[in-house]
Amino acid sequence: METGAQWIAIFETRLGTSRIRYDKAQQELKNAEFNAAFLAEKATRLEERLREEELIRKQAELEAAKRAEEESRKIAERTKAEVEKALQEAARKSEEIVMEQMTTTSPEKKRLLELEAEVHKQVGLIAKRKDELITEGAQIYKDFTEYKKLEADIGLLLSKGGTTKEIDESLIKIETEMKRFSEAITAVESLLPLVKEEKKLISENIVKSKEEIAKIENEAASFTDKELARQAIEHANHIMKMIEEQSGLISTRLDRLQERLKIKKNALLLLEETKEKLITLKAANVWMRVESTISFQTIQSVFKDFVDCYDRLDSLYHIIPAQIKNFLSYTSNKRHTVAFWIRFCGLIGIIAVWYFSKKYIRRWSMFKIQALYEAAGLSYYKSRLFPSLLLVLQKSINAIWLAILSASIPGILGIKAPVITGTIYVLTFFAVYRILRHLLFESFSPEKGDRKLVTPLAYISRTHLYKSLNIIVLFSFVSLSLIVVLTTFGYRSDVVELLWFVYRMGILILLLWLATQKTLIFKLLPSAETQFGKLIHRIITVIYPIFITFVVLLFAIRTLGYPVLSYVLLRTCIKSFIIVFISFWVWKYLYHRLVHIREKRLKRENLKKGSPEEKRFHAVTVIYHISLNYLISIIAAIIIIRVLIRTFRDAVGSPAAPYLVQKTFGQIGIILGAIGSGLRYRFFLEEGRYTTPIKIIIALVVLFISFFAARHIKKLLEEKIFYKLRLERGLKQTLSTLIRYVVIGISALIGLNIAGIPLRSLAFFAGAFGIGIGFGMQNIISNFVSGIILLFERPMRVGDIITLEDGTLGTIEKISARSTTINTPDEITITVPNSKFIESRINNWTHPSARMRGSVKVGVAYGSDTALVKKCLLEVARLNPNVRTYPEPFVRFSEFGDCALKFELYFWADDPGKRWFIMSELNFAIDEVFKKNHIKFAFPQRDIHIRSVAPFHLQDIQEHVKQDDHQGNEQTDA
Repeated sequence: METGAQWIAIFETRLGTSRIRYDKAQQELKNAEFNAAFLAEKATRLEERLREEELIRKQAELEAAKRAEEESRKIAERTKAEVEKALQEAARKSEEIVMEQMTTTSPEKKRLLELEAEVHKQVGLIAKRKDELITEGAQIYKDFTEYKKLEADIGLLLSKGGTTKEIDESLIKIETEMKRFSEAITAVESLLPLVKEEKKLISENIVKSKEEIAKIENEAASFTDKELARQAIEHANHIMKMIEEQSGLISTRLDRLQERLKIKKNALLLLEETKEKLITLKAANVWMRVESTISFQTIQSVFKDFVDCYDRLDSLYHIIPAQIKNFLSYTSNKRHTVAFWIRFCGLIGIIAVWYFSKKYIRRWSMFKIQALYEAAGLSYYKSRLFPSLLLVLQKSINAIWLAILSASIPGILGIKAPVITGTIYVLTFFAVYRILRHLLFESFSPEKGDRKLVTPLAYISRTHLYKSLNIIVLFSFVSLSLIVVLTTFGYRSDVVELLWFVYRMGILILLLWLATQKTLIFKLLPSAETQFGKLIHRIITVIYPIFITFVVLLFAIRTLGYPVLSYVLLRTCIKSFIIVFISFWVWKYLYHRLVHIREKRLKRENLKKGSPEEKRFHAVTVIYHISLNYLISIIAAIIIIRVLIRTFRDAVGSPAAPYLVQKTFGQIGIILGAIGSGLRYRFFLEEGRYTTPIKIIIALVVLFISFFAARHIKKLLEEKIFYKLRLERGLKQTLSTLIRYVVIGISALIGLNIAGIPLRSLAFFAGAFGIGIGFGMQNIISNFVSGIILLFERPMRVGDIITLEDGTLGTIEKISARSTTINTPDEITITVPNSKFIESRINNWTHPSARMRGSVKVGVAYGSDTALVKKCLLEVARLNPNVRTYPEPFVRFSEFGDCALKFELYFWADDPGKRWFIMSELNFAIDEVFKKNHIKFAFPQRDIHIRSVAPFHLQDIQEHVKQDDHQGNEQTDA
């Protein structure tokens, strides 16, 4: 026992020591966390301090630049005044010199006055150059100040960050500034060549001035007045100095223009860098994750608050009397009484307006609805849309007025409380709910019968669509009202977030339930009878599950805590829908314009329906219509793809994107780069030409597309154009097949050119191909060449009725490259190689014309009236509507037969099929007519001559009969 007690004491001691160590470790961990938090806070504050100091420094530089700009502006104004004064003085002296030149007569004096006038002219030019230089200097200070201001604004913008919307607005402003600075750079660059040209001219003037000085010195040596000679030389030297001064001023201006250009380019570079930073910041915001505050304690707190709800209501009940007492004391105060009663009267006035306007609107709407229902020949908008909207207004007027009344209470009574704000939101949501509910009732309810607003969608499902939309609207009203009320009262944020989560999940489930009715989408699409409609239906069939997956993914991203990313994806989706919507209406407008132009031209040119001109015009219109369909679709698809690619690039290309996404797409990029390098590997051919796998793939794609396009063009020509032009079946088949061969041949040449394979390189393959033809492919090539001969010579066409050499009768259904398909009258399809039609004899019953002659042979008895027989036969032929009147039918008395007079009735039919039926009809009619006219048909008759013999005795006959009866009885007994 003592040992056990000792062990227990030891364990207790060790346990106490462990607890002390654990507490110490916990304390050290808390100290470390505190130190880390302190250091992080310190680093954050230091960073903010540095940022503030940087902003202060930039603001100081901006202020200094503004002061320098103001000082330079004042100096420029003073200098401009001096320059203006110098220009005026030079102009005045020039006028005096001109007047003096007009009065003087001495040649030396005139020469001196010319030089003096040139001096004053150069003074004016120098003043002008100085004015330009001052302007450039002031502009430099202005540009520098603008650059510093731009730098400070950008620093402030980058320091405070912003939401995605604010960043988009900043990007738009930066794009505008970049455009402005680009235009300014272009303007400055356009001035540089002009100034350089001026500098070049001044340099030439300096050289000329030096030559002029030497010339003037020679002239001055011949002057009689030495004073005039000295003055002339001084003027020449002065002119030279002023020209050199102009050269210096122009060089200075050129330097200042270069400085301005440098400032503008630096500003543009700063804007470009800022744009890249904002795009990166925007992409970083896209991947910003908001941690969820929902936990098990959230549900516990909701349950606890729900349990304590009764106590809260009880406390509210006890507070109400005190609030009423405060309200009465407020209204009893003389300072507040007048204002209160004025506001109260205003509230009563709004209620009165509500009451009377409600009754008036109901009576007016009922009258208009009844009038529109009874009217006939109205458009869709007046017969269905307008009455439905009036019914929605009539049933929702109370909810609308309640929302207006609640929204006016804070302004009229001056009461601002969470209860009033929450009530306003709830009543507003209720008004929207009532409007949407009645609009759904008018649009889809089966109870509306033929007066539904959306008739094509009403009978998709009698309950599914209507119930789905009603439940979505009701669930949204209840959820949003509860969320807004709790937010207004400042309830716990985690509970509000939980309600948002429940709302999003509920809407997702309801939308998926609604999406199970796939027929709804196809009812909204164009008819699938046309090729374009079928294409749209196929695209929607593929996109529909992708869209459902996208919606689920969008809700999942938002639930995982990426609100900005979900917003960006949703905005991209909405943009795509807007593009599709605009494209649809543009297509509809252009289509109606095309139809209108067609009808207008038909009326203007008075084209008759069914005429060749009308058929050609209709065929061209059909081509325009098909081109319009595909053009609008391709443009819309390109715009949508660009929007999607831009969103994808901004989201995934951000350095703030999650590591897994970047790594995955980085690996994909490496793989694609390796594949691209392999596809760009060069295979060198003769004469320095080469090809690459990517070129070969592109050539194969072109060839594949050409096969598809050739088949589609052939089908399009046969169904749309040739059908409208009413071409015969064989000609349609020939033209469409030849066009298909031409398209494939041209595409093959284009593919070889794209692949970089010269045609001369195919000579070896052509030789091998020829050997293969000689040995194994002779029959195939023979049939192919025979098919081409049949298409060009056209001894028979599609639709012709032919008889083969073995007696097979049938109609040609298709002439392909290798064989021809024939359909017999027994609906048996026979495939015959094309070479058989070239090598053997074929009877064509419908070429060159389908008209055929037929005959009916009949024999009458000897002694019949031959004239009557002829008359009856011609009458029978005349009465048959299928017998052609031209050439006329005729009767031929062919011969005197063994036992009949033989006649032949010849007639003409439109085609072999009718000929076959006419022969049967004529036989029936001839039988009936001959019976009426008592004309007997002849049949073979024979005269039988019996040789004479001795007659039998009666006794012998009776004995023979008895023997037969006796034998019969014996067989019966047996």
